[in-house]
Amino acid sequence: MFTYKKTFLIFTLIFVYTFSMNAYCIDGSFFKKSSHSIQLAPEFHFDEHFIEYFNTKNDDFKKRYFLNNSVFLEAAFFSINNKSFFFGNVVTNFGMGRQSGAILLDPRDIDMAFGPMYEYRAANITYTTGVDHHCFHQIDNGEWNTLYWNKLYIYAGSNDLRKSTYRKNLGKNSGWQQRLSWQLGYGYFLHEFFGALDTNALSWGNAYYHEPSSSFYFAFLRNDAFAAYAGIKNRARIDKRGAWLWTEEMSCEAMTLKGTFGMSAFVNWVFVDQTIIRENRDKLVEIGVRVFR
Repeated sequence: MFTYKKTFLIFTLIFVYTFSMNAYCIDGSFFKKSSHSIQLAPEFHFDEHFIEYFNTKNDDFKKRYFLNNSVFLEAAFFSINNKSFFFGNVVTNFGMGRQSGAILLDPRDIDMAFGPMYEYRAANITYTTGVDHHCFHQIDNGEWNTLYWNKLYIYAGSNDLRKSTYRKNLGKNSGWQQRLSWQLGYGYFLHEFFGALDTNALSWGNAYYHEPSSSFYFAFLRNDAFAAYAGIKNRARIDKRGAWLWTEEMSCEAMTLKGTFGMSAFVNWVFVDQTIIRENRDKLVEIGVRVFR
């Protein structure tokens, strides 16, 4: 297992260095164009959505899953030659359960994620690699075990992975290339860092090690004002026993193509979820609205 981890770390460092230098040294002008190739704070993205859950499969899910608010913020600190981008991002999910009595809403849990990310934009494919620090917190209850992790990841996909870019491309052209969005990825969960850190600082409450994933979306309907698309997300968490814990999700979303920022309405169906109970959403149907830019 340590061999996998060391290989992945070395590969990630080589990946970032190679593509950064490739973007920086076009035409061999390493120093000549340095003042023009580096741009500070070139991009900022956000995505916020509100969800109501349906199809809760048991009393525990009915009590726990009622409403959810998720906020995603992402800022590029600087870019090199408009190809290499160095981001920081943060995600916050606030879960609201259901209780009986005069007060229906029951604040249940909040989970947060943040970390650095490097992104290289080639002609037809975008490559990303980074660290995902994810931690789950309970509100006024102690029903679940503590859960957090640090995950290294690397992804490759189409150049329209962000909904804001997908929206922009659909607004310009209706060819099948603009309608299709995809991503393939792999993540590695750190449980030790060559003896340099306490294992409790890296991971707790899970036995995950590997995470292959994929997602595909296609816009089946488009006009000048809006577009509708459907997709599927696949993910497997492989734990230390070698067990594959699958999560499969289908979705359909309709979004506006006009205006300063995007708005959409969506339906997600998590038809399989075998992950541990703290994050399990098996069989849930999610109906929500989203704003993004």
